[in-house]
Parts: sequence; C-alpha cells; structure tokens
Amino acid sequence: MKYTITRQFSLKNEKYEIVSGSKTICTVKATLSKERAGQFDVKLSNLIAKHREDEFCVIEPDLNVSRNYLIYIENGESGKKNLFGQLSYELCNYNNYLYTIVVGRKLYKVRSSDLKNRCLVIIDTFEQNNLSQPDQYPTLQCPETLFQVIDSFSKLNKTYHVTINDKEKQLGYLAIVILLDLHECRRS
Repeated sequence: MKYTITRQFSLKNEKYEIVSGSKTICTVKATLSKERAGQFDVKLSNLIAKHREDEFCVIEPDLNVSRNYLIYIENGESGKKNLFGQLSYELCNYNNYLYTIVVGRKLYKVRSSDLKNRCLVIIDTFEQNNLSQPDQYPTLQCPETLFQVIDSFSKLNKTYHVTINDKEKQLGYLAIVILLDLHECRRS
C-alpha cells in the first residue's frame, strides 16, 4: 500500500496527515514528553473511523531506557496494546545519530547521514529451513521488501512517500517514519 505523509504547520505540536490515494487514513499528533527530555509522545489515530474496533498506534518513550521508544498497536474496542517494535537512537559523531529499529525479532540500523542521502528500505532477510534435520536440504527464501520511504529525511522535506508491503503492520512502519522525521528535524 502506498502512503503520503505530510508534516503540517502547527505552533504547539508536531502534526502529520497520512493519505493513501486521495483518502486521509489517519492523523498524527506528537508532543514533547513530560517524562523524557528531548523525546516525544506520539499517537496515530483515524479521526474518520467507522468502527470502534479500529486499531491505532501509540509511541511512548521507554521510561526504563533513555533514548528509546516503544511502539504499540492498540485495538480501539478492547484497549489491548501489542508491542510492534522499538526505536532507539544515539549520537555516534557530530550531528549524526545511529538509529536502531527492532521489529519482532529483526534488528535494523541506520545513520542520519544515510537517511539524508538515500531512501530508507527495510528488507526481511534470508532465512534457512530447520537445519537440525539432516535429511532436509536447506532452502533459501528470497528477501522481501517490507517497507520503503522514497524521500530523503531533512528539515526542508515536509512530505514523505512510503510503500508498505507488510499488510498487518502498516501503522507500526508509519510510526517509524514519524519518529525518524521528528528526530531528524531536531538534529538539522
């Protein structure tokens, strides 16, 4: 599914609109965290939801680990929160962050300099069949692109074009783009 994320002008908070085709999918509101300096509390919500059971995404600073976010997908009807992933960041050299993204049991790392110069792509890696059974030949699965941000991250860029091929975790990947944009704008 293809999305366009647009940063909107706001004096108090950071706001974004996420559109697919010509339809607004959800809006995003980011406020500075009261518990963690320099971090954000973020909520992706569908203002035109027709069903109470619609999911939304909440991003919270991890109170146990500094410079770390927890990304939750929450069911609107039951209120049950499921952890989608984590994003942490650290300064690796002057004006350059190293972001660590964890989705499930997969780990991805990217630097600010890479975000500025190329598109962000998260690809599912090669996996082998169960090697504990000696009579099976190992087979490799082709890598699959789960998520791709076409545009580079910068303070001047207010629009991102995103393609998400993972149909179950779209809100979580959109949350990653929002977090990266928030921190890259502060860094610039």
